[in-house]
Amino acid sequence: MVLKFNRSNPSQETDPFLSEITNQSIRPPGGDVYIASCYQALLDFYTHEERLKSLISQVKTKRSITPEYFANLLFRAIQFIEINEFANPSFPHKLANSKSWAKELAHIFDRRLDMLTEILLTRNTTTTKYQRYIGTKAILNALFPNENLVVADFGCGGNYGLRGLSLNLPFEELVDHTPGKLIEKLASHPLTLKLGWAIDRENPRSDFVAPRLPILSE
Repeated sequence: MVLKFNRSNPSQETDPFLSEITNQSIRPPGGDVYIASCYQALLDFYTHEERLKSLISQVKTKRSITPEYFANLLFRAIQFIEINEFANPSFPHKLANSKSWAKELAHIFDRRLDMLTEILLTRNTTTTKYQRYIGTKAILNALFPNENLVVADFGCGGNYGLRGLSLNLPFEELVDHTPGKLIEKLASHPLTLKLGWAIDRENPRSDFVAPRLPILSE
């Protein structure tokens, strides 16, 4: 897929928020074509949609946020609305180009602009993945074998970690180069949690933190 972007608009090159959206439309996280196409559509949308210009201005004025974080939060907010509000069966697989995204953006701005604004002004994203807890589980089993543990997870995101550990959910396949595959063995051993504290800026039970459908790859 060839990604194209028109750089003729000077504001896109001088505004750091638009510059970051431009960068991620060319080099999206994980090479994700759906994210790239969404950002391309947003840049086109910005050239004629005053509501988007006003929205970005509000966020810059009312919230301390970096351009990089804003770009990520903007897509996640759109994703949340598509999944939880519109229950869009075409999301994301039929949104691989900016033309199809343009219709969705217009739909969101016409019907869910207040929600989009609220998310961008007050919410945060999470990138927590259960697979990242494989080291935690291995270390806990090595240090406290067969003990009832009390664990606090600071910055738990959607609380996938403690929930997975308490249920002893399996991890994805691991390439383990330790002697005798020690980490793999420790991580596969059951862990008993007597009590777990999931702590984060966002409510771990929030639909926005833990949407009812899987998020795209990070």
